[in-house]
Amino acid sequence: MPSGSAWAARQKHTYNIKEFEIKDGMAKCTICPAARTMALSGISQHARTAIHARSQDTRKISIAKSSTAKMRTSKAGTPGASTSKDHAQSTPLPSNNQLSEPPSNEPTAVDPPPDARTDMNFDDHNTATNPLPHHEEMQDHGEETQGHDEETQGGDAWSDEFDDFSDEEELPAHDWDCNAHQDPFHCDSDSDDELLNLARESRRNAAPLTSTATNQEFYPFPNKTMMATDMLFNSPRMKFSRAQQKAVLSWGKQAGAKDVPSHSQFVTMQQDLLERVGDPSSRQRSSRGNIYYLNEIGDSIAKDIANPITRPDMVFYPEDGEGRMGEVWHGDKMLRDTPDNLLSPTYKHEGTIYWVDELVKRSEGLWFIPKRWITRSGLPFAVGHHVRPSETGLVVESAVLDTVPVSTFIAGLDEILKDTSGIYPFAPDSAESAAFRDAMPHPLRATAKGRMVYSIPLILFEDDVSGNRSKQWNKHYSCYMSNGALPRTKLDNEFHVRFVATSPHAAPLEIMQGIRSSIEKAFEHPIEAWDCESGQEVLLRPYALFFPGDNPMQAEMASSSGLSSNHFCRTCKVGGTREFKQSDDGFETLFKTGEARDCKETAEKTVEQLLTALKPFVSTTLTDAARKSGVKDSMAQPIIDHLVKLGQELRKASPEQAARSPDEVMTILANELAKAHEEGGVLNPLINMNGVQIHKDTPTEILHTILLGVVKYFWGQTMWHLEKNKHLATFQVRLNSVAADGLNIPPITADYMCQYRGGLIGKHFKTLSQIMAFTLYDLVPREVLDAWLIIGRLTVLLWHTEIDDVSLYTTELEKCINDFLNVTCQCSPSILISKPKFHFFIFHSTFYIRRFGPALLFSQAIL
Repeated sequence: MPSGSAWAARQKHTYNIKEFEIKDGMAKCTICPAARTMALSGISQHARTAIHARSQDTRKISIAKSSTAKMRTSKAGTPGASTSKDHAQSTPLPSNNQLSEPPSNEPTAVDPPPDARTDMNFDDHNTATNPLPHHEEMQDHGEETQGHDEETQGGDAWSDEFDDFSDEEELPAHDWDCNAHQDPFHCDSDSDDELLNLARESRRNAAPLTSTATNQEFYPFPNKTMMATDMLFNSPRMKFSRAQQKAVLSWGKQAGAKDVPSHSQFVTMQQDLLERVGDPSSRQRSSRGNIYYLNEIGDSIAKDIANPITRPDMVFYPEDGEGRMGEVWHGDKMLRDTPDNLLSPTYKHEGTIYWVDELVKRSEGLWFIPKRWITRSGLPFAVGHHVRPSETGLVVESAVLDTVPVSTFIAGLDEILKDTSGIYPFAPDSAESAAFRDAMPHPLRATAKGRMVYSIPLILFEDDVSGNRSKQWNKHYSCYMSNGALPRTKLDNEFHVRFVATSPHAAPLEIMQGIRSSIEKAFEHPIEAWDCESGQEVLLRPYALFFPGDNPMQAEMASSSGLSSNHFCRTCKVGGTREFKQSDDGFETLFKTGEARDCKETAEKTVEQLLTALKPFVSTTLTDAARKSGVKDSMAQPIIDHLVKLGQELRKASPEQAARSPDEVMTILANELAKAHEEGGVLNPLINMNGVQIHKDTPTEILHTILLGVVKYFWGQTMWHLEKNKHLATFQVRLNSVAADGLNIPPITADYMCQYRGGLIGKHFKTLSQIMAFTLYDLVPREVLDAWLIIGRLTVLLWHTEIDDVSLYTTELEKCINDFLNVTCQCSPSILISKPKFHFFIFHSTFYIRRFGPALLFSQAIL
């Protein structure tokens, strides 16, 4: 470490007045790129800036290179060894503000400071101080070559000392008047400073990414070490500070690792890589003016199909499992409900690419127009319309959808038109056939240019998380996505969960505005990607499949007024006032599924609330409207609040101005509403998104609804009974003694669960749901024990990864749910009124399982 006096001396910064042009009481820097002009009093301050220091470095390097080139030219023209006198005559002397060039025939020994020869240590700058290498290999090229090699070796030594400084960091200022320093970051002569800058320039230009020496095996990285370093320092689970990165790299060099870069080389490589590969993040401005950044959806899915680890598992077509369910492509939404235009439009059979909505010739003289592709028992099928021949041409039987095997296809539209001289063979007198004919060829044909086009379903999850590492809560809304074309076993991997966006300012639906825009842009202009399996370029189109999350977030996505409202369900219209639900008629309705919600109706209710906000004295009216309908759009609500407040101010007289007339107020408020509409922030972006039925696409999530809902409620009731009857110690002993060898669960931490019984999390409740019945058999009332027995059956059914027969499965699940409903009424009937999670679980679980597959597929957390 440098002494205090040495450190203080190093802070004195002198400058060369020749670097500035003085005129009319002003000074202009002649070496900075922007030719900065300043007052005379600002010269000293400017000379201490990092920009000026870098300009000085650049100028010194340029002068040093020029001097070195002249010196080498002089040596090359004189055979044999040259004397120092000859060299002094052939090399021009630099001016006062230039560097001195040491004679080439005298080996320049760069003596490192004493502390640089010690073992590696870290100073206050977190910079490794490495011992200088010794030049041990002698070259047989004469004294001139030997001297030059030793010069270079000395420069490399200084490079080792400075390689931990990035180009953006300002080096410590030099005191040109001092004679000696013990600090390794200070040069004691102009000659040493020249070597230092030459070494820095050499290091900066070493092994560029565009070099032909780049290892193609690790492209676009220069080598394996650089790739591994980038992966390590960008690990999402373990973040490295700049000081830690420098320490790791210095340690690697000291350990003798191969190709270890300096920190500045690594940063330069990352910047170059970002420019070459592209930055996936784009700046977004929400309709409310909030700024956030979003990773483009198309870039992520393009990497999946180009990845040999991911590509073999991707499935592009819905599958008719004939009762079997295990993946999202087995669900009713992909198989039946997703619009045809969103699904993959192409299928390749025997080298021919077939398109949906195009005429196909089948074997035995049959004709067909496919609308979508599916698979069944591993074989491809087309769902569409038969086309029958008539006297005037082909007629489409549009009233009936049928399924035919793709193996019967023998000619696509191109071959058919070749045989008919480009004339579509449809009957001219058939209006229905004319509509199909006008849709041919497929609009994407011209864009595809002979390439396959695949559609990728996306699973989009959003939640609020803390942005702090401390315990203080700092809410950020974050959105992630998963590739729905991958199987469940792959979706469970963190590798396949992609970060999309986060913001502490933008609301969830504001972020969804940008996500919808990104999805629609990639769908309308398909992403070009490399299919590593076929070895060909393909086009990809993403679309949203469903939106998992906890219940409050899903309520906001569905424009629901929330779990505490009278009409709490985002899927149906069940509910009413508390008095109604406690009545005999109202309580009975809680045991039935209510009328299904519709996106169009929800949008209409929101528009009604916006128009109501233009009228006077409507605060109570708006509150009642939201309670009555259960609709509250978080995108529209700030606009509604603004209109109500502005209307109150305009209608109120003040000493400064008179009250506005009703017509004036209405005009001003209408203009405000129109302005908000133009900015795109009036309605929930998911309400009218193509292919999304948000009331049906927010599936009941088993972590928050079952484990942190139903199971947690009965755990609390059980603890109350155990504490009341003083059986908690007995329960704890039994829980400790349970043998969990046959269960796929972590070790049972009975002491922790009993001590912190009010703060358990999902994994604890998952364990307890399977073993509670074995420990409570004589400690709680019979109905509570029955509840735990049924909960054990429920968790087994809900955690199925494969369903062999969905009809039998849902029948058994519904029977189990009815048993649970019965025992809940015996234990605590009021909980059915106060806890909406019971309704979500009891009446909508089977619907979502049929729609999307096993419940584990739409669970947001891995337990």
